[in-house]
Amino acid sequence: TDPEKYREAHEDFRGKIEQGGERLFDLTLTRSFRSTAPILNFVDAVIENAGHQNFGIASEIPEHLSKLPLHGSVELLRCVSAIPDEDTHDEAEEDWITEEKLRLAQLIAAKVKKWIYDAPWLLTEGRHLLPKDIMILLRKRGEFANLLVARLHAAGVPVAGIDRLYLSESLAVQDLI
Repeated sequence: TDPEKYREAHEDFRGKIEQGGERLFDLTLTRSFRSTAPILNFVDAVIENAGHQNFGIASEIPEHLSKLPLHGSVELLRCVSAIPDEDTHDEAEEDWITEEKLRLAQLIAAKVKKWIYDAPWLLTEGRHLLPKDIMILLRKRGEFANLLVARLHAAGVPVAGIDRLYLSESLAVQDLI
């Protein structure tokens, strides 16, 4: 998309709205009402390190801001790949998933189990960490999400399955609200 054409269309649209006696508000996507500051700070650091041009964006991206308190953290896990001589499939039922995804699910489940066992103090909550404080973000629900829930259950981690979603909790519905 040509940025100049976009700017011209924006100004044309603004003029039409103002002719109708209304005002066009310039809103950005830099203010989040769902993501916490540590997540947005991580996003900003990735963009700064890679450069906005590598995201197909012509100008610098403003800093992202959160309406939520300074809760949470971002942890990067090491890359996972299949080891040819190592078979982590314990059950024949798991032949539907790749070795890499299976190892990643096991790694995440072990990490979450350790967090719950260590139960760090959450200063903002005035208590120790509970399973309900952990959210694992995935690009989409699918076979890996099902596997991850199964691995968390197998590790003894209390987890709400992906079937426990309510319409009002859907991200798309929250965006519309």
